[in-house]
Amino acid sequence: MSTSHTIAFKVKDGDFDYHGNEIIYVDPGDTIEWNCPDGHPFAVHIGRDSPLEKGRFRALNNGKVTTTIPVRPGSDHLKIVKYLVALFDGDNIWTDDPLIIIKKPSG
Repeated sequence: MSTSHTIAFKVKDGDFDYHGNEIIYVDPGDTIEWNCPDGHPFAVHIGRDSPLEKGRFRALNNGKVTTTIPVRPGSDHLKIVKYLVALFDGDNIWTDDPLIIIKKPSG
């Protein structure tokens, strides 16, 4: 059974607050959704070696768009994926590089 993970984040003076979800653990087949409750536009970039189906996402319309990313099944080992989040707060562009940890499939 797949799970949907929501990563809601805010930035204050350059410090990202992920509401306790800076590192997210997912299983193959799960989905991940990013959003910014403050309404700021942001982007998520996941490197080319990512097992995710797509690597670049933008939440426009003042941050009111969220993006869901299905995780590709088929990996037989734990994988750590670093990604980049960039957020524009009206004055500055802030960046961070949190982690997604894709757990080894059970069974």
